[in-house]
Amino acid sequence: MSKPELEAELEAAMGSEENPVEGEIQITNENALIVMAQAMVGIEKHLFALVYLEKTRDPEKTQVTFLSDVFNAIYDGSDPFRDVDEQVKAAADAAKAGKADAG
Repeated sequence: MSKPELEAELEAAMGSEENPVEGEIQITNENALIVMAQAMVGIEKHLFALVYLEKTRDPEKTQVTFLSDVFNAIYDGSDPFRDVDEQVKAAADAAKAGKADAG
């Protein structure tokens, strides 16, 4: 490749500021901190996922079993144990109601 071809390829790869990619956020002085924080959160999620995968590699040793819902919750922020918490709360409420009726 000749030097002009390399420069043209570099410019195409880097993109031009006049024509940003659709959906791309330009980093400015005003939003740089937000962009860095979002990047750090993404890194944290990936590291947490790696730790989870490492701990579930040998469940006999670690007593941690891989659950796909838990792994997915790392990235999407959902609560895979919400239904369990709701059932425990309902059982506790039923037990309180039973004591009130008996007393």
